[in-house]
Amino acid sequence: MIRLSPRVRVAIKPRFVLVSGVIAFALGGIGSSAAAVTTHSEPTTLHSAKAAPVTLVVWDAFSRDPRKSLIDKFNSEFEKAHPGVHIDRVTKEFNDYNATVKLVLSSPNPPDVVTGNQGWSADGVMIKAGLLAPLDKYDKEYGWSKRFGNLDELKWSSDGAQWGTGHLYGVSYSSSINGVFFNKANLKKLGLSVPKTFAEFVSDMAKAKAAGMIPLQLGDQDKWPGTQNFQMLQDMYTSPTVLRNWIYGRNNVSFATPANMKAAAMLKDWASEGYITPGSIGTPYDAVNANFANGQGLFDYTGTWETGLFAEKMKDNVGFFLVPAASAGTVPLAVGSLELPWHVSARSTHKDLAAAYIAFIMSKQNAPAVLKSGEIPVNPVSTAHVTPVIADTLRAWKEVTGADKLVPFLDWATPDMLLTVGGATQGLLGGQSSPQTFVDTVQSHYGAFEKARQ
Repeated sequence: MIRLSPRVRVAIKPRFVLVSGVIAFALGGIGSSAAAVTTHSEPTTLHSAKAAPVTLVVWDAFSRDPRKSLIDKFNSEFEKAHPGVHIDRVTKEFNDYNATVKLVLSSPNPPDVVTGNQGWSADGVMIKAGLLAPLDKYDKEYGWSKRFGNLDELKWSSDGAQWGTGHLYGVSYSSSINGVFFNKANLKKLGLSVPKTFAEFVSDMAKAKAAGMIPLQLGDQDKWPGTQNFQMLQDMYTSPTVLRNWIYGRNNVSFATPANMKAAAMLKDWASEGYITPGSIGTPYDAVNANFANGQGLFDYTGTWETGLFAEKMKDNVGFFLVPAASAGTVPLAVGSLELPWHVSARSTHKDLAAAYIAFIMSKQNAPAVLKSGEIPVNPVSTAHVTPVIADTLRAWKEVTGADKLVPFLDWATPDMLLTVGGATQGLLGGQSSPQTFVDTVQSHYGAFEKARQ
């Protein structure tokens, strides 16, 4: 495969502006705020009551509420605006979805619309196989690039060999950032306040454990949550440039570094010292989040896609903060990106309608519902009446993106990186492997993939 040129700027530089209580989000340089864009097309009705009935088959990985219910709401509203159109929705849990979406797109009767995932692990594989349709035509019609700025993380060459340039293959209605949700009552019970440094954060976990409270909730049965917890620590010791270069395959960056060894050793120590949920590698992600929402534990490190769930269950008893840097007042690195993108199947017989469906989801009129669900919408929207925890996540997004400290997810790096780094992380959490084995395993897999691309 063709290696991405170091001159190709794939790493996103989001810009978040909060002006007069309005979120203005854009993936681009200063001055490309989405708030200034008001002239581009919103979706129009493409199907009338007189036309023959059409079933639009939609597959997505938004299986958890409130996002599951949010998409149901959008589907109902789209059907109402397009008489005779029925949306047949299939939604699956993230891992199950990733294991089946390519197969169903290759079947004799593929869905019309699917969600994917940035990078080589999902989008790259499907584009290389010719399963997704380029959206350049619809980008011009609906003005996505002009409204949302730099969408390079969703661009590919038509053969799937080059990432970050070429055709636009997907769009996303929201963004996410990873950080720490905390139980306010439990924090107060321990006589603590929101930590300002990483040392304070670790100290708070030690005090929680001493008090018989789970310090950090983690359910890693599906492997990806543990990987993100490793990346939380990796971000402490690695520069954003190095992380982006490794994920995007630039400049021959190795994973087997002292910084990654240090992060792996710390994660292993946290597990052995009881800072992490006991039996985490056999515990479902949803189960620990439900326990946290019901008052168990002090901290829960995850993405803002869980904001809606925690806000609904915990009301004002939940807050959110970024994993603090070593020094107080320093903007930390944080993992985040556009959320799972929406794609049109290359073999859909209803491509225009499928694109109109995606455009409807992406429309400005739906931004308030996206924000209310706890997500960070890509469209400008009023923030006048958001809940405290949503306000926390918006401040975090503004802080990190404003300082260019947002870094992508590790599993974007190769088609099978999630399985590789996820399994290696479980070895750390379970105490079966060493930090050296961890970094060597990941680098061996990554190195083989990069060599094949040259």
